[in-house]
Amino acid sequence: MQKIRISVVSIFLAIFGIGFGPTAFAHTSLVSSTPAVGSVITEWPIEIKLDFAEELQTFSAGEVNFIEVLDASGIRLNEPVATITGISVTSKLLKSAEFGLVTVKYRVVAQDGHVLEDSFNFTFDPSRDTAASPTPASTNEPASYPYRAASYPYRGFAAAFIIATLIFGVIVYRKNSKAN
Repeated sequence: MQKIRISVVSIFLAIFGIGFGPTAFAHTSLVSSTPAVGSVITEWPIEIKLDFAEELQTFSAGEVNFIEVLDASGIRLNEPVATITGISVTSKLLKSAEFGLVTVKYRVVAQDGHVLEDSFNFTFDPSRDTAASPTPASTNEPASYPYRAASYPYRGFAAAFIIATLIFGVIVYRKNSKAN
């Protein structure tokens, strides 16, 4: 009877480790943006679009996902209402009067409930020659693989827990087998 009890506890602990280990700590991340992070643009776009690694939540009670586009002097350059479609957030841009550094601040709530709040910059310079402008290197993962390994910081702990539980079960099982 004791063998069965120990086996059941070991199996329960292994299932618990598998079920809650790798997925409980997943977070979304910015996959791409238009204009791109760190880019230099020569024509002012009509909208800004941010794509994330997982679908975003929408609430009817109020805006929880937003984009704020600011010029170097802190003047807002976009409409305050953002449109959410699946993994994308878009906002219409107003005409920019100033050249220079543009800051994009955003806050989104992913389907898993985690909030991502961050910012990035791009530069608006209509006098710059587009042929001479280098394209910034993208640090974002390709859209075909949206979840980075860093999104699961406790994956190793979950694997170690499962292995330790299985080893414990085998040792106890062998000890009880020899005793009987």
